[in-house]
Amino acid sequence: MDTAFVAQWFNEKDRFLAGEIERVLYSHGVRPVRGDHLDGEALEDGVKARIDACHCLIALATQRSQLAEGGWVTHPWVINEYGHAKTQGKQAIALVESGVTWQGMYAAHEYISLDRQHLSDALLKLSMTIGSWKEQAGQTWKLQIFPDEIAQKLALEGTNWTCTYRTFEQGRYSDWSLPITPVPEPGGVFLYVTGLNDRKLIEVKVATTRATWQSPATPQSMPVILRELR
Repeated sequence: MDTAFVAQWFNEKDRFLAGEIERVLYSHGVRPVRGDHLDGEALEDGVKARIDACHCLIALATQRSQLAEGGWVTHPWVINEYGHAKTQGKQAIALVESGVTWQGMYAAHEYISLDRQHLSDALLKLSMTIGSWKEQAGQTWKLQIFPDEIAQKLALEGTNWTCTYRTFEQGRYSDWSLPITPVPEPGGVFLYVTGLNDRKLIEVKVATTRATWQSPATPQSMPVILRELR
């Protein structure tokens, strides 16, 4: 998880707050993306494209307009951008300022209460959320396939071969993945697998109409060694 869209109302009052949120993201190795400079793109389409390209979204729902009966509403763009991210199945969390009525289709979902007088409380909760998301997302690992003879055939004859993988963690196997594409590079043939962490072992299976090869459950720091199943 490398990028996060920060949905916000661009005003002077929120500049410092947005900066603090960006500092939290950078501390986790996540690059913040904003929607204020769209390089001539139509606003709605441009913002949607940026949200779609990011791994998650942080919504900054601050006080914008005061209601006649009391309380506040936030900027509708923030609500819509948050809703778009949730509709796309992305991780999203809102920081909702004190007094703001949080609205929209996903208003009942978890959010972080924001009090400007106790800002560190909200930032700590946001940091914990980002850390949890990164752990769930895992990392992308580059795995080399052996023996090289099988690996090269897999790379060259991909239309007749299928390659899948599953993980093993805490005594349980995951389901087998959809077919993935091996990448021939100088030095060998490699798989790029996302969603892994240091605790997971990985098994790779290669199959043709005539034979099937499978690796044992292997730590991600080691090469994947295929053995023919009989």
